[in-house]
Amino acid sequence: MNLKHTSVILASLTSIILAGCGTPVQTSLTGDRSLSSTYSLKGAITGTKRALLVGINKYQLPGNNLQGCVNDINDVKAQMLNKEGFAAANTNTLLDSKATRAAILDGLKKLVADGKPGDFLYFHYSGHGAPIPDTNGDEKDGQDEILCPTDLKVSNNTLSNAIVDDEIQTILGSLKPGVGFLMISDSCYSGTIDRGLNKFRNRTINLPRNVVNATPMIYNASRQASYQAKAAAGKYVVISGCQEDQTSADAYINNRYNGAATYYFLDAYKTGAATQTWSQLHKTMVAGLTQNNYEQRPVLIGSGNDKIFTIPD
Repeated sequence: MNLKHTSVILASLTSIILAGCGTPVQTSLTGDRSLSSTYSLKGAITGTKRALLVGINKYQLPGNNLQGCVNDINDVKAQMLNKEGFAAANTNTLLDSKATRAAILDGLKKLVADGKPGDFLYFHYSGHGAPIPDTNGDEKDGQDEILCPTDLKVSNNTLSNAIVDDEIQTILGSLKPGVGFLMISDSCYSGTIDRGLNKFRNRTINLPRNVVNATPMIYNASRQASYQAKAAAGKYVVISGCQEDQTSADAYINNRYNGAATYYFLDAYKTGAATQTWSQLHKTMVAGLTQNNYEQRPVLIGSGNDKIFTIPD
């Protein structure tokens, strides 16, 4: 799951645009977070918490199914509903065949459009990312990246139904002032690394080199300054699962499958103090991955000093 982590949110993309891919730091925190602990970076959440949660194990492209993405979303949803105060009525969950390109983009547009000052919005993507040939020369490795809906197709050397950077950027550009936004992308966009471990497979789809009909993803280096500026201005926080030259793991942890990035994000969330910041959560997340021998290093983009799940002025 890559923003160039700066593997931006949103995490390549966006997040975080994240496809599970990101940049590192380290610490650990203790304490419990409960519904009653709503803290603000600058202002508490006075409105509604809304979420779009996307998990894709099953792909129409043969041989590309994953195993941990649906578990990721079920786990995230349970924490958000039970601990963070999200309501089921305001949580849009798209799993497997429901997670088409149209449904994901429509869901993200609605999420952003419905957000009002005082609301907090959360977009979590767990699924494949993929590298594609760079069409504008902005990538040193000759590749751009995409998010892969369940209906991603390749026909006659043409890629269709991918979700690319510019589409996400356009939607996020409509965020209203006073709305908090978090994107986590547990996917990967680099197809250059084969970890060779039985414990997990990579969340990347390898596409033909002559597939070129897609625009660059959020995590491209050339995009990072723009995303960083928007995030710093309080528009959003993005966490991606790994850095641009890494892959995100579809892992087997505690006798079940999960994305490693999502697992250690939730672990950092559950064990961290209610007052922890995004930077502290990110450091704990990275530490968990490192201590358990995962090579991926999530990237955090945005104001790391803000307390988690709070709204900027």
